[in-house]
Amino acid sequence: MDACMQLKFGACVSRFSGGWYQMGMDEVMIDAILQAVCACAAVEAHAKQLRLQRVCLGLAAYFASEQMGTSSLVGSGIEQVLTQIMTNFAGEGTTMQLSCVIINSIAMTSGDMYEEIKTSALLSALKTSVGKMATKKPEEKALKETCAATLEAASSGEDPFDAFSKTVTELDFKFTEWNVDPYPNGVHDLPSNVKEALRKGGKLKVFLPEKEKEEIRWRSSQDLNVFEWCMGNDQDYNNRIPIVRIRNVAKGLVHPALKAAAKKEPRKVAAKFTMCLFGPPNDDFPEGVELPMVAKSQKERDAFVEMMVQWRDAATYNF
Repeated sequence: MDACMQLKFGACVSRFSGGWYQMGMDEVMIDAILQAVCACAAVEAHAKQLRLQRVCLGLAAYFASEQMGTSSLVGSGIEQVLTQIMTNFAGEGTTMQLSCVIINSIAMTSGDMYEEIKTSALLSALKTSVGKMATKKPEEKALKETCAATLEAASSGEDPFDAFSKTVTELDFKFTEWNVDPYPNGVHDLPSNVKEALRKGGKLKVFLPEKEKEEIRWRSSQDLNVFEWCMGNDQDYNNRIPIVRIRNVAKGLVHPALKAAAKKEPRKVAAKFTMCLFGPPNDDFPEGVELPMVAKSQKERDAFVEMMVQWRDAATYNF
């Protein structure tokens, strides 16, 4: 299930409690959705996409608060998803509230299933994240107190039903942000510095099968709708693909050409410096677009990936 599908589904179920029943859903369907949600959230390329993770958590929290699909969440490794999110977004209010609703709801549904997700890694991430939550505004302080109650219950030696009896298990849909459109005007709503950086572009190294390493120069079109690039001695940006057609920008040694290059230059072509941009077949690229690239530093690599993800999010929102 991709982000767009999840957002549309979220808008439907968020209209009222028991929405899943009104939509004619059964346990099998709910279990399948939650398995897909956990799998989607756990993908490395999605790990730091806050909007996507909020959607995943929102769906999980909704069904958990309805006491539906709990066994599917536990069986799909929800504790690993929660640990990852609370680590990557430590102190972030929305994800913390949703994470706590999931933990609280599982504990109040089944003590045995709660014990399955109660790992030392989860408790450690929960404690650290609660400690980093903001308290300057009254609503921030109240939210932190709510999440601190989950931490206190999780740290106690009481029976889960007693320990979590005063925690929040009802989902406040405003925290899912399903009704928030971050890019109502598409790419025009990107921050000015991001739009400027995209139009300016940059340089990376690309590894293509059966070819030597080449320099790739990339940029966006002026209207921010197309990713353009040229390689080697070419001066014209003749290679083009609409940003909405870019399927993924994956980090690490995720392409055979990168793995082969890493064997020759393990220090320069390491997982922390590499990435690959993927796009489906089109008239210009009948075999599909694959650009296995390496940056000079992890910071440069991460900045490029984050910018591509943000750009694609803006271009594809409600697409």
